[in-house]
Amino acid sequence: MFLSLKLPNKQNSVSKVSNGGRSTSQMRLIGRLLALTTGGLILSAPLRAEDNGGSKGLLREQQKPQASQPSAPESTPSPPLSGAAVLNKFPDPNLELSPADVDTVEQPAAATSNDKLSAIIGKAAPTEWERLTKLGNDAFSQALYADAEKTYMASIRELKKTNLKDERLAKSRNNLGSAYLREGKYQDAKEAFQLADTTIRELGKTESLEEARALTGLAAVNKQTGQMSKAEELLKSALKIRQKAEGADSQGVAQCLLDLADLYRKQKLFSEADPVYQLSLETLNKAPDVAELSKAYFLDRTGQFFQDQGKMPEAKRCFEASLTIKDKFSVMYTPVNPRKRGLVYYRCLTGAPNAAKVLNRGVEIEALYVKDVTCVATLATQVLGRDWALLKGEVTLLNRGKTAISALPEQPALFLEIPREQVLTPLSSEAIATELGARGRLLADRIMHSADFAFMLENHTVSTTTVAPVGPVFNTITNWTSVTPDWQARARARNEAIMALSGTLSEGQSVVRTKPAETTIGPGETATFDIFFPYKRFEAATLRFLVGNTVLEFPFGEKG
Repeated sequence: MFLSLKLPNKQNSVSKVSNGGRSTSQMRLIGRLLALTTGGLILSAPLRAEDNGGSKGLLREQQKPQASQPSAPESTPSPPLSGAAVLNKFPDPNLELSPADVDTVEQPAAATSNDKLSAIIGKAAPTEWERLTKLGNDAFSQALYADAEKTYMASIRELKKTNLKDERLAKSRNNLGSAYLREGKYQDAKEAFQLADTTIRELGKTESLEEARALTGLAAVNKQTGQMSKAEELLKSALKIRQKAEGADSQGVAQCLLDLADLYRKQKLFSEADPVYQLSLETLNKAPDVAELSKAYFLDRTGQFFQDQGKMPEAKRCFEASLTIKDKFSVMYTPVNPRKRGLVYYRCLTGAPNAAKVLNRGVEIEALYVKDVTCVATLATQVLGRDWALLKGEVTLLNRGKTAISALPEQPALFLEIPREQVLTPLSSEAIATELGARGRLLADRIMHSADFAFMLENHTVSTTTVAPVGPVFNTITNWTSVTPDWQARARARNEAIMALSGTLSEGQSVVRTKPAETTIGPGETATFDIFFPYKRFEAATLRFLVGNTVLEFPFGEKG
């Protein structure tokens, strides 16, 4: 199904990587993963479809030149992200592309008066609501969801000052619901989307795109809380609205179909999901002005659908076609501005031609090969005390190219997916060191108190004496305590407490020294990053970090 692709094999030499505390067997595995490379991700032959269905036209479309689009004025706010899009494990790269990334269309020499008037209006200063919305969207795109939440709430307050209720209020509430979803605040997200839906109904615009966004967001909330039937009903309602508002063949309709197919896939209803995936691909192929990265995004999701069923040949063909598209937009050299150019997402998946996974002694090692960069990542729990631990990610990057690359231009993030969606960002080095110092002092106090208690328990004796009565007086009993000091035990407890305190302080200094920061890696060089996150239990999570404009994603299993 889909494509038959051929990949030439290449071999490249690898530099040595410092072990960073890993076991010898793990180092051998990491060395082998760094040595491997898929190479030649550019196809050696034209694409050809082998099966009928919607994918045939979609993949033929990839060979056509990309349709150019006019760039939007700078004052125009970024389009808000939909509630469904932010819940996807594969974020839609098209949502984060700047208008500056697409080629502009030449303007006609003679402009009409209406065109001139539109140009003047377009250059007008943005309103405070537009400014806050753009700031919120920028924070959201950088996974700063708490900041996005505050900014979206400020945009709502700004609108309420005018005592006017229009569609902008519904848009801000949908944006706020999307931020709540990413933070795992499902009840707050539900209330925000319901308020957006109420606003739209009061305005009488029940067939608008904002209504579709509100319904899609509510469907995402129900999906995360296990109410699959309700989520399906809401997605179908949103789909009908989008078909009326945008037409049957639009990218929004294709996205809604893809979300519905993913809902079936999550319930392992593969027979129901299959035709919906096919229809989403057919719809995307017919939609006008679809960015190529969006096609890659749809292919990745479809490939994961086949992977879940164990249909690896079909999954591999989807992944290969997606890689061919993404490699054209992926840039890793130093002078790149990732947010202006747009982000390209690569995910380490079983069956993907540029990915590898190994489980060694309980440690999951994942590797990705993107162009001239090989990346190996591990995620483990580092226990620092009885009630204190950190999640520690180790990332090793090897530059096999001839140009320096820019790694970690933004702070990495850990996306918890199951049992509850949540985003963890690295604690600042100073905050971690302070917390470790406080924990060390607490641990030292506990050791000393425990030693004092044991000391008293072992050495506490009670003596009793009876005094003979004198005359008609009752017997009198007198008790007293006898304590025998054990100075050696006290000294051992003191030494143990000092060692515990110094150990935590040393860990704090280590975190400060290994604070993740933007780094330039020269040709043939290797760099290793240690990334610390607050400790959380999870069943599935994704470690995500940036190299140039390329987002590398590593999904890990249960930790804690």
